[in-house]
Amino acid sequence: MKLTETDWRIIRLFYAEGDKRPQHLFSLLDDNVSYAKYQSHADKARMPVAIDTMLYNKISSIQVLINRNLKELAKRANIDEVVTFHTAINVR
Repeated sequence: MKLTETDWRIIRLFYAEGDKRPQHLFSLLDDNVSYAKYQSHADKARMPVAIDTMLYNKISSIQVLINRNLKELAKRANIDEVVTFHTAINVR
């Protein structure tokens, strides 16, 4: 997806001058935790079960928080449909 200049102005609001640009716009997972070193699909396939479980639980917790916020945003915007993290990432 090509970003417009307006998109870039909004993105720049999230980072102070000189900050290292993260791999993702909204870094929801901590880069300093044991699961962070498993980047590729091959790495993740070798991830120990305990670390995989920790990552799964962290992602689940983040999705719950996002869904609560999406529900509130939908309510404020008078949107009657159910809006979830899953629908938000699949709508284009």
